[in-house]
Amino acid sequence: MDDVFTKNRAFIESKKGRIAALEESLYHDIASSYRRRHRSAPSPYEIAEMYGEICSASGDVFVSPDFAVFCRAFADVFAGAYSSLARSEKDDSPPKAAYLQNTFSDRAYRRFSEQFERMSAVYFPGFGEVCEEVYNGGCSYAILPIRNSRDGQLVSFRRLILRYDLKISLVTDIETNDDSSMRFALLKKGLDSCSGNYIDLSVVLDNADYAPFLSACEALGASVSMLSSLPLEYAYDRYGLSLQLDIRNSSRDALLCFLESSRIRYDIVGFYDIIKP
Repeated sequence: MDDVFTKNRAFIESKKGRIAALEESLYHDIASSYRRRHRSAPSPYEIAEMYGEICSASGDVFVSPDFAVFCRAFADVFAGAYSSLARSEKDDSPPKAAYLQNTFSDRAYRRFSEQFERMSAVYFPGFGEVCEEVYNGGCSYAILPIRNSRDGQLVSFRRLILRYDLKISLVTDIETNDDSSMRFALLKKGLDSCSGNYIDLSVVLDNADYAPFLSACEALGASVSMLSSLPLEYAYDRYGLSLQLDIRNSSRDALLCFLESSRIRYDIVGFYDIIKP
């Protein structure tokens, strides 16, 4: 009986694999056909419209793995077309980092400053003032703690980052005196690059079922590194998803195309690398 069950399951899985391969091939044919008829890439809205017409789809299907593969086909055919969805203008002026000075933030600053030719520090008495200085353009970067190895994500700092619309550029872990570590982030106003091995997202779905969305990310090669749910500021009985995705094996173009085409409420909190000691 076990042998029969194993063989049947293997047969079903192989059939699923062949069907998925056929669908992916079909999606690439659709994207290639679109390119032959149009010079420019379709907008995320147009991609969703096409998928809806082909599959008679609406609603939650736009966060499905199948739709993610459909988006990847267009990202592959129109390489580089969707990276601009996350970029802002690049600032080439000498960087200044704002932070509340203490032993651990000083260590974080020294580690971050090693990644730049010239960086200077400006100290502020509170974290709100730090964020406001970057938001208003007085400093290029803010340095904030975002995670503790014992307590996990620091919710108040996450909300501060979202409130001032700051974006993570780099992170590093600083050892503390109690055999734990504190993760610090170097943040700026806007994203001037989609480079980095990790992406940080905040996502809100109306039906609060995040499983299809996470499966869709995995279908694009993005694996979940950290995951937590946070109560929304405007509705404490509802929760959003805060997650870090490892995108070393993922197409950034495809992921950005999917995020925008899926019509979900999301915020890119950062593209970044983790600086090791």
